[in-house]
Amino acid sequence: MKTAILAVLLAAAGAVSPVQGAEVFKAIAKGVSAAAAGAKVERVAVLPFIASNGQHPEDGVVMAERLIGTLVQHGKVRVVEREMLNSIMKEHYLTTSGIVSPEGRRQIGRVLAVDAIVTGSFVSFGRRAAVNARLIHVETGDILYAQTRELSIDWFDAYPLASPFASLLAGDEGPLGCRDYQAQLERLERELLDLKTRYWMTQSALP
Repeated sequence: MKTAILAVLLAAAGAVSPVQGAEVFKAIAKGVSAAAAGAKVERVAVLPFIASNGQHPEDGVVMAERLIGTLVQHGKVRVVEREMLNSIMKEHYLTTSGIVSPEGRRQIGRVLAVDAIVTGSFVSFGRRAAVNARLIHVETGDILYAQTRELSIDWFDAYPLASPFASLLAGDEGPLGCRDYQAQLERLERELLDLKTRYWMTQSALP
């Protein structure tokens, strides 16, 4: 149902150009910060956004990184470092969907001393995505803030084809050659995620 709603939002946008990701995450960070202040939330954890249609789940990590950087720049709420969150999730065998459950929320709240979590979902269509972000209180489960925005997926353009990443695309038998295909694919996915993350961290440092 959520996927269908987000798809309709994208379709309704028609020929209107989607907003650049930086502007969208600034708006979301502003809304999260205001809602957090109103609810006396001082510390939050930002979870990777979930791909509602199962496409490009790695983009959800990039979106979370971008939002973390923007929230930190905004300076109105304290944010848990993502590596710390990842470590706790592995230690307690938690998934992103598991954290959103009542017990998962409370567990993360206790371990990380956070008052709320920022979570969300997205649907991507080509170079566009509809993003739904929510601020949820860890104890009560109340949704303190929610916003759906459309953005352009522009982080694929961050690195030219001459970059070391692009060299992974060419094997001895052509693009992603048959030899060691699975190993090449896994390496490619890791490099892609790393490049996206570094791009967004670079963008977050810009004025």
